[in-house]
Amino acid sequence: MLKIRSPLLSGVLLFALVNGMALFLKDYFVRHLESDAFVWQTKLEKGDFRKVPLLALGDSQIMAALRGPAGGGFYNMGLPSAQATSLIAILERSQAKTVIINVSPYMFFKSPVTATHERLRIQQLQPFLHTLALRTPPQMMAEAVYFLPLMKARPSVQHCFLRSRCSAYRERAMFNAQTLFLLEQNQGQWVWQSTGEDCQTLPQPSQPLLLRADLQKGALDDWQKLSHLAREKNSKVFLVKIPFSPTFMELGGQALSSSLDETLRAAPFSGFFAEGVLSPPEGLLQAEHFRDLTHVNSCGAKIYSDWLWKSLERR
Repeated sequence: MLKIRSPLLSGVLLFALVNGMALFLKDYFVRHLESDAFVWQTKLEKGDFRKVPLLALGDSQIMAALRGPAGGGFYNMGLPSAQATSLIAILERSQAKTVIINVSPYMFFKSPVTATHERLRIQQLQPFLHTLALRTPPQMMAEAVYFLPLMKARPSVQHCFLRSRCSAYRERAMFNAQTLFLLEQNQGQWVWQSTGEDCQTLPQPSQPLLLRADLQKGALDDWQKLSHLAREKNSKVFLVKIPFSPTFMELGGQALSSSLDETLRAAPFSGFFAEGVLSPPEGLLQAEHFRDLTHVNSCGAKIYSDWLWKSLERR
């Protein structure tokens, strides 16, 4: 029997074996990814964002808030925790002539969201981009990085595979199946963590926000690259601000929103996008129109979407 004495060779063979399994079982494992990773992978692999003339880009705020216009030809490519670097990669592969992008404090200021984005970018976006560009078997095997991170990050998966306790595993699979249905039905729009079309408002926390108006390093450079790319592609960009819940504003969000407004009005950002930033009138959305601190519910999405499409018709 062949004995492998080199630790390096053993590690390479183990990596190849595990990732080979992931390559063949990838679609199966997708069912129990955490919600954010599931949405990223579903939207990227479906690819609708590449062929529509009207595209929404941004984080989970715009994903929840913006439904398509009556005429169609729209896809909502909002992604949970998205930052400008990922928006650039998506816009590069889009044919959209009109792009709507939301601006949020979470996309400019330091917060735990930036670490979440980096994880999702590495686990979901980079393998997707490599798969588009490279098709040789070793490269495809190397990009299948789902199995090991999944076993490490998802206790429900560990319990199911290692201890035969699969109730949480099945619940996650069912939740993602409902999410997939809503994503397909609403052209990528999905109220974060919802399981249907409802106007539910969840209990709101009372502790102050931890987010502070501390600008991320390189954030303005990334937004400048995004604006240059839009001009190169001859895409018309509309920046939009989506309201946060009244509770969010009371817990420190008002100061964050004001700091963001100052950043958007000042140089250099003020010169990046010709159309400026569209903000809804104060009071358009009330407390009952929000599912949680940062996302509208289905009723809020309808109100916001109607307002935005009518506003864009007048421009």
